[in-house]
Amino acid sequence: MGRVALSVVGIVAVAALIGAGQGVWSGMWGASLCFDATPTLLGLESTLTVSYGICGWTFAATMGLTESGWMTARFDGAALVGAVAGDLTVVFYPQTASFAYLEGTAMLVFSGVTAEAAVRVEPTGAGWRFGIRGDAARCHLVGLAYFNMTTAGEILDPSCELCFSSAWIEIDFPFGCLDRVHTSLGFTPLGFEGVTFSLDDVPFGVIDWLTFDLAVTFDDGPQGKTLTLTPELNMGQDLCLTLYGELLTVGNVIDGLSFHGAELRFEWETVAITSLSAFDVADPHDLVLDPYWEMLCIGTLEEICCDGDLGFEVCTYFDATSDALFDWGMTSIEATVGIGPSVTVSGSTIFDLSGVVELCLGAGLRW
Repeated sequence: MGRVALSVVGIVAVAALIGAGQGVWSGMWGASLCFDATPTLLGLESTLTVSYGICGWTFAATMGLTESGWMTARFDGAALVGAVAGDLTVVFYPQTASFAYLEGTAMLVFSGVTAEAAVRVEPTGAGWRFGIRGDAARCHLVGLAYFNMTTAGEILDPSCELCFSSAWIEIDFPFGCLDRVHTSLGFTPLGFEGVTFSLDDVPFGVIDWLTFDLAVTFDDGPQGKTLTLTPELNMGQDLCLTLYGELLTVGNVIDGLSFHGAELRFEWETVAITSLSAFDVADPHDLVLDPYWEMLCIGTLEEICCDGDLGFEVCTYFDATSDALFDWGMTSIEATVGIGPSVTVSGSTIFDLSGVVELCLGAGLRW
């Protein structure tokens, strides 16, 4: 009976959209098949999205299928009426005819200030977020309060909906010769959570190509104060080098500076080359895909949409335990080609020392 009810809801929703009047229809469909070397089917994914917009209202329905069947059904609605805006998302699991979650947000804009309220409802409970944000002169202020919800949107206690979880205040303001100082204060039911002051692109003396991102956090943890320093080397408009590291402190004394990784990125026209390396092979600090310590990628930047467009990305990973040349461990290749004004075809493969790990073929359609 549950599946029948869910199907009726979907049919009624589609019928309502068709009968709503003259609007704008759009949509997209995409599908992919993945195999291993045998070849055995590893997975099938297909997603269909249909959107309808009229008079400032937008409605969308998204259906997700895998090799196991119809897995998700998502319905979205959004509206902008004067100073009031809102959106609503409802997701179901058709296979079990069960409700997954509901998310809704309402916003009111007045005199340059935006007030918002959001809710997330799951079978196990509900959580809320209330916020306000606005600008005054060159300052930007954001205040957010969470009830029975983490900042990531996770429900905390099924038995309590309006239990206070946390509150955060963020203020951006200019200070002296610095264009932006970011301040973040946090509170929880236990009291003061901490305060962080951060600066971006702080110049380093007369060295124009060297800047630092600086963050200082004060909290009631075991260290009390944490200082994070991220240097960035700007070698022209297209080339950027980022060093990942941390300051070493003993008490209140800065004892040294440790670098544990570097990222070099070069962009030219529509192509980007990225090299990411962890200096400590035994402890890569989650910089590179585990268990590899170095990555080299080249790929296109623009989204593929039209006839003749070509997009690709080739990434090679290096493993310190590999016996191959240059410690080669794995390579992934992805490519997408536009056919006609609205059709794309794609393919990808992953192979390592054991051979082909995965081969995927896909297609997409927009209208």
